Amino acid sequence: MITLVLLGNKLLLGMDETPVKTASYAVQKSNVFSGMYSFGILGAMMTGQELAEVAAGDYMGSLIIKVGLARGGMLRLTPSAAEKAAELAADLIRRA
Repeated sequence: MITLVLLGNKLLLGMDETPVKTASYAVQKSNVFSGMYSFGILGAMMTGQELAEVAAGDYMGSLIIKVGLARGGMLRLTPSAAEKAAELAADLIRRA
């Protein structure tokens, strides 16, 4: 679902790159981890890893790229990830 956050920032705000802190805030507000708190997630949060990076999980590096290290860095979708996220968003809108 982090891909939808990044896609929304790209389409609605024109942001190709989203600050990690902004993405983490969106992940927190969207309740992505509701009912899924595991020791791995809590451990990552306790060590200071951002929620957006935890939410990205295995997609980090393949579909989501972290760029720029200043001020915590930025997250960017790869072109294939943007296509997949757009398809998912369209599917969710059709089902609504």
